[in-house]
This record gives sequence, structure tokens and C-alpha cells, in this order.
Amino acid sequence: MGNAVSFQALMVWLHLLGAVIWVGGLGFLVLVVGPALKRATAVREYLRLGLNLEGRFRVVMWPAVGVVLFTGLFNVINILYATSLSRGGMRSTFARLLALKIGLVFVMVILQAIDQFVVRPKRIDGLKTLSPEIAALPTPLRKWQRLAQGLGMAILALAAVVVLLGVTLTR
Repeated sequence: MGNAVSFQALMVWLHLLGAVIWVGGLGFLVLVVGPALKRATAVREYLRLGLNLEGRFRVVMWPAVGVVLFTGLFNVINILYATSLSRGGMRSTFARLLALKIGLVFVMVILQAIDQFVVRPKRIDGLKTLSPEIAALPTPLRKWQRLAQGLGMAILALAAVVVLLGVTLTR
């Protein structure tokens, strides 16, 4: 029994660690790094540095997302197994909140994928066409920048709801 509890605790800890790396890192990029770079550097340099930092974060972020999904699946299976052993049914409120949490996490992953695999390449292409002395981003590139910022903020807002649901489910 002790090993099962230790393994379950490890899976919960890894789930939380993955979420902290993913959401915490994204929050730091969106809320701290982006605004700081925008104030401190020229337009082209701001975009170049921001994309470079995003690329470096991506190397850590996607494995963290994988850990969140894998450990989340393990935790759900564990809940279902424990429920079936106790011959009790899962409360409908609990089941609905759990389903909502899972759905929101999948929406977060989809938004993150759109940002990384659709929006980011457009921003990189836009950077390649910018001259070093440019004073303001051209309109199309400015729209891609705003979309990237909006996606990051949306993921952070959804993460806040997911954390709230997680806390509610553990009560």
C-alpha cells in the first residue's frame, strides 16, 4: 500500500510540476518578458528577442505539457479505479467538474499549438522582412503579435479556471 501511495503522490507532484512549468513559464513570457522587451528595445530587436525566448521556452514547454497530459490521464484512471473499487458512483457534480477541467486543458493545448505552429511562423516570417531601422511594426505583423499576446492571455485565463477546478475537486 505504501508504494502505491508513494507512486500516486509522485504522479500528482509531477502533474503539478508540469503545470507550473507550462503555465508559469507562459505567464512569465506574456506578462513580464514581453512588456519589458517592448519598453527597452527597438521594434525589430524586441520581436527578435521575444521570438528567441519563445523558442527556448518551447523546448521546455512541450515536454511539460506532455507530463501534464500523461499524469492527468493517470490521475483520472486512478479516480475511476478507486470509484469502482468502492462500488460507489462518482458524484455527478464531481464528474461534470472533472470533465470541464479536462476539456479546458485540451482547449489550452489546442490554443498553445495554434500559437506555436501557426502564429509563431508568421511572426518569424514577418521578422525576416523587417529592416533594422523600422520604427513601428507593419499592420499584418502587428496583428500576428496581438494574436500571439491574446492566445497567451487566453491560455493563462483558462489555466486560472483549471486551477480553481482542481482545487474544488480535491475538497
